[in-house]
Amino acid sequence: MPPFPTGTVPLRSLVLAICGLAATGTGQVSLIPLTKMGVFARLDTAQPTYVVLSGSPTATAADPLAVAVDELDATKAPIAHARTKVSLRVIEGLPIARVFESGFVTTLTNARSRAVGTAAPPATSGAQIVPHSWLLRYTGTPGQRVRVQFRLRSSVAGSATISGVAKVDVGNDNSVEFNAPLDGSRYMGNHTLAIGSSGVADMRIETGVLLTSTSASPAGYNLVLDVAYEPLRGMLASVSPYGPLCGPEVFGVSWESTTNRWLRLLLEGAPANTPTTLIAGVQRIQLPLPGVTCELLTQPVVMVPMLTNSVGRLISDLDSGPLNGSIDARFQFASWLDQGRSLALSRAIGYRVFEASDAPFTPCDVNHILVTGQSLAMGGLGSPVQSKTQPYGNLMFSGGVRSLTGRLSPLVESFWETPSSGMANTASRLFLDHVNDVRAPRPTKAHDALVSVHAQPGHPYSLLRKGTQPFQDGINQFRVARHLADQNNQSYAVRCVAVVHGEEDHARYNGTYGDDLIEWQRDYESEIQSLGQTEPVPLLHSQLSSHSSLQSPWSFIPDEQLRASVSFPRRVVLVCPKYTFDYLDGVHLTGTGYRHMGEYYGKVYNHVVLEGGTWEPLRPVTVRLEGAQITVRFHVPEPPLVLDTTSVVDPGNFGFEYTDSSPTPPRIRKVSLVDEDTIRIELDAAPTAAAKFVRYAYTGKPGAFSGPKTGVRGNLRDSDDTPSLYASPLHNWCVQFSWRIR
Repeated sequence: MPPFPTGTVPLRSLVLAICGLAATGTGQVSLIPLTKMGVFARLDTAQPTYVVLSGSPTATAADPLAVAVDELDATKAPIAHARTKVSLRVIEGLPIARVFESGFVTTLTNARSRAVGTAAPPATSGAQIVPHSWLLRYTGTPGQRVRVQFRLRSSVAGSATISGVAKVDVGNDNSVEFNAPLDGSRYMGNHTLAIGSSGVADMRIETGVLLTSTSASPAGYNLVLDVAYEPLRGMLASVSPYGPLCGPEVFGVSWESTTNRWLRLLLEGAPANTPTTLIAGVQRIQLPLPGVTCELLTQPVVMVPMLTNSVGRLISDLDSGPLNGSIDARFQFASWLDQGRSLALSRAIGYRVFEASDAPFTPCDVNHILVTGQSLAMGGLGSPVQSKTQPYGNLMFSGGVRSLTGRLSPLVESFWETPSSGMANTASRLFLDHVNDVRAPRPTKAHDALVSVHAQPGHPYSLLRKGTQPFQDGINQFRVARHLADQNNQSYAVRCVAVVHGEEDHARYNGTYGDDLIEWQRDYESEIQSLGQTEPVPLLHSQLSSHSSLQSPWSFIPDEQLRASVSFPRRVVLVCPKYTFDYLDGVHLTGTGYRHMGEYYGKVYNHVVLEGGTWEPLRPVTVRLEGAQITVRFHVPEPPLVLDTTSVVDPGNFGFEYTDSSPTPPRIRKVSLVDEDTIRIELDAAPTAAAKFVRYAYTGKPGAFSGPKTGVRGNLRDSDDTPSLYASPLHNWCVQFSWRIR
């Protein structure tokens, strides 16, 4: 990249009122090709022609490495094509290297193969794959621990096969930590990296692909390999864009020096050699300005004058304070136009430094999950039974998941399918994905769970809380399990309490159910910690989605469940809604439905317990009304948003509703996606009532059978590709909500 004018501005002086949260820096990365990029043969030459990168060999977040080469026949008509693109991105403050490769072959019989990274003509039989190779260099703080995440997706189109591998060697020491075959499957991996005294950690990435057509039809392939860095526990810095992309772009990345944290802002696409103002603010608002194509997206606190360079770029390094400081800020650039008469505003970014977890994860031999709630926690009527064998080392008391005996046995389901097996088996699978090659026949590490259920059918919270027999049953299960672990000289911890509950409190109109959930978690944690455990005990729960089958058009229990999770994050964790699962009688799930729900609990268990991080479901974060248009921005675990009418039948307007206190509220005319995290709702008239609400998956027809076809439901989900053990996608579906528009 060309040099940039750099302004150094202490962020502390910009954000006098922008504090309130806390992080371990993500470091800086660079990417250097180790082999000739794009070594491809051309058929119209006697000798292979090589295409090599020109210019600087180092990629940054705004400077991808890319090459594309066509293969030509004797008439110079294209018969095959391949390209490789490598780039660094910054998502939520985390540097991510992405390798994207694609290719195709035509119907010509002499061009049935397409090799990426080979000097041999593709028509030559036995073409050898010579992998492309890059060095990914991470520069951070000595002693810092980061998680390196790998994710590979490959696919083939047409009648063809792809072969080859994608490898990542952490440390560049000839020890391959990620080695995934290209077979059209998706693979994930994880590795913990400790930054040495030099402050530098290297990684070698290799990819090599061979596409072979199996018919005379055209064929193609794609592969995407992501390598991402994320701090482990402690403090976390997050840089996230928001607002429409209608002007210059601004990027941000955070890293650490010896004592301080820094934020680098990179502005691109602004007018050249132009006075520019950095705007720092404390709150996201959208303020229209006259003569401006974009809206001001921050509530300004301080404005700092700067100057773009000859190509309209600018880098500004901001000292954001000590490593243990906390920040919640918004930044946007404004460039002057027309001799200072109007502005060109960039998209804004939010910058947060916050505490991601308050306790480190300590591995244990016995990892206990206590399950409570009503009949759904017990797998009530859950047939047919699905989980008759134990694929990992997960355990239950020998009399079954609801028993309390002095022996342990493999976790399997018998009379009913409970959520227990789906939860524990998914957690085990994801843990192995993160510490081992997922195809290793004998993994060297495992995370085995002991699951015990002390739920009671038809019991409201008042009959399950501390001081009741069911609560004491859970504590007794804890005592017995810890005693068994002590006898076997094993380490032990209760990892979480999983709750499936809410129907009886819906029937009793419990308007304080959110407070009850918070009290429930605190009581379990305080009771268990009073008996000697130091680890936290989060409560994982899911939303009630069956109130239409319970003869009610609506319920405030889902809102209370969402409120508790937002009010008490990292302790009361909302896993998912239940409208996507298969129901047996409209209230209880089928055996497959319970197993599917358990998988979601296992996925979130992985985020909260195993990774020591945070979890929020797909939920709204801001709602804005302008005239007849409502804009809803969401927290999206895995962008982009998707309106999926295949998995869930559209109930109308994709599940969104508008209502207000007027006799005839405006109707929804259109619901559409406008960004990867934003939905736009267009009404047929501008509302004028005092009390205005936007709702999702909220109002049902009394008596309607619950589930994805007829119950209370919606079509909004994210793009999470976490693999399921049982072929049911684990996308994150939007929670049910009713939001009053202020």
